[in-house]
Amino acid sequence: MIISLQPHVVTIQDCPPIEPSGDVARVSETLTHVGMVDGLPIMKQELSDVTVLTATKEVKPFPEEEEGIFYTVSLMVAQALPTRRDLLVPVGQVRDATGKITGCKGLARI
Repeated sequence: MIISLQPHVVTIQDCPPIEPSGDVARVSETLTHVGMVDGLPIMKQELSDVTVLTATKEVKPFPEEEEGIFYTVSLMVAQALPTRRDLLVPVGQVRDATGKITGCKGLARI
């Protein structure tokens, strides 16, 4: 079973869409200024505290791994939880003639 913890429909080419569950995975981010290159700030990004914002706006801990359950999440959430084997992210962007993203080619583990 795949549960979407993303706020939008996940559209995979030639497959049924994965509807949002109503719950959304979120990750905290800390940015630290580490320098400048050509006048542009360079930041170090640290990810922590992955939680789930429920449809009722309650913040809950991210669910534990459970046999047979997979979650679609953002790349940032998956990067914050690198040891998890149950997280899937959309890969292979599919675009229309105007360049708008219309879906993806599949899901991947990070």
